[in-house]
Amino acid sequence: MKKLSSPRQWFVALSFTACFSLVLTVAPNGSFGQEESGPERPATEDLLPETTVGFFQIDNMRDFISKLSDTSVGRMATDDSIAPLVEGMWSEAKTAYADIEEEVGLSLDDLTSLPAGEFTFAVIAPRRQDPEYMLILQTDAESEAVDRVLERGRELIREDGKEIEVQESEDGFEFESFMADGKKVKFFRRNGLLVACTSEVELTAFVDRWMGRPVEKVRPLSENRKFVTIMNRCFGTKDLKPEARFFMDPIAAARSATRGNAGAQFVINFLPVLGLDGLLGVGGSLLMNEDEFATVAHAHVLLAEPRTGVFEMLAFKPTDYKPEAWLPFDISNYFTTSWDVDQMIVELTKIIETFQGEGSVEGWFKDIDEELEFDVREEILGGLTGRVTWAQWMEPPMRVNSQVNLFALELKDPVEFEATLDKIIARANRDEIEKGTAENELPLIAVDYQGIRLIGPPEELAQNRFDERRERRRQRLEEGVLESIEVDLKPPTPTIALVGNYLILSPQ
Repeated sequence: MKKLSSPRQWFVALSFTACFSLVLTVAPNGSFGQEESGPERPATEDLLPETTVGFFQIDNMRDFISKLSDTSVGRMATDDSIAPLVEGMWSEAKTAYADIEEEVGLSLDDLTSLPAGEFTFAVIAPRRQDPEYMLILQTDAESEAVDRVLERGRELIREDGKEIEVQESEDGFEFESFMADGKKVKFFRRNGLLVACTSEVELTAFVDRWMGRPVEKVRPLSENRKFVTIMNRCFGTKDLKPEARFFMDPIAAARSATRGNAGAQFVINFLPVLGLDGLLGVGGSLLMNEDEFATVAHAHVLLAEPRTGVFEMLAFKPTDYKPEAWLPFDISNYFTTSWDVDQMIVELTKIIETFQGEGSVEGWFKDIDEELEFDVREEILGGLTGRVTWAQWMEPPMRVNSQVNLFALELKDPVEFEATLDKIIARANRDEIEKGTAENELPLIAVDYQGIRLIGPPEELAQNRFDERRERRRQRLEEGVLESIEVDLKPPTPTIALVGNYLILSPQ
């Protein structure tokens, strides 16, 4: 059994336990008790400091898990053909957890009952200091599971020769703190709300904001312009608010995490060459069961102006974002966007030649053109409008790999591009044709399906390769290298097709 050797490791283990419990709540037969209303307090972004560079929040864990079970992923886990695999994974988790159960002081079933409401994990980067971490977890006001895991933590702290200080503030907060790696870790539990932080200063400021007292020189996260700008674009509707939100200031986080590391700081200071210093923040939100959608995700990237380097290369442009007519009705995920392909090539060339020297990109294209025997920039890149679509759906019957991915590239002239596809097929088959390989064994063939050319490996060849992989797995099972979990899989059938004015690619 592995020993948690320091108080700091215990804090990390506590954070991991809270995160792990989120995953395990979708375990078979997992359930929650009645929702416990949390203590009245300001919103979390009003309590965290503006120097927060990482923020992940689930508004209500129990509600989140309940809604998750209604999504396609949740329903798939209970499908008769998938359930045995889920049960097997759950059994494996129980077996692995048994090694540390005594150390944590909490059974795996008890672990799933820990979160009752809000779950927030924040990374704080105080000015000119190393990053600090804060965990906010709403539990039931009376929870024996939480009592046991905290008491086990106290035992480990004492076994490590550390003293635990207990203080009660005038506001009625009972703080517990201990030293870890030269820093004071502090936490409190109030009406079921557990808040722990690796910084005594940050936790004290958290409570001061809660009680309405000003914190000098540091405003709350809700006044951080980057955070506000992104979150204002991630609201739900008037009647619904997001179940989950995240925010990150990657450059500030990297600078804080690499303080004292000269090599890492050199890399960070080199970011302006690539234009990556213009990445001010990323964030998003997730809504579940909104109208006809199982999940709706909002994601936003905040960039400085003017854009340079990488972000100038990914120059998005407006287009018609109406879903394409050939998409199936039962898709589970859909994404579409458009960018300026010509500008992408120009800016990418500038970035590469900054490091590889002038003319290097031209040399690469020349080598590729000679190998493929046609002009890639003219016949492929030059034939794209810039619109790209990605879609997912589940192909019946339900199996572990029933999820299908589809990628679509809009074309300027599909008739002209069909000639390019013929060149690609010819080049892919050239070596095999020279060997005298039969047509039904060539790497790529074209077949007609209701007037649409489907390009891919022959079905028999794809099935043979699939059978070979299954046979190798069977042999490894007999040798004891793998443990057997019987699952139903469908052979992959990668396919390319021209549908309307789109080039369709599906790796499944």
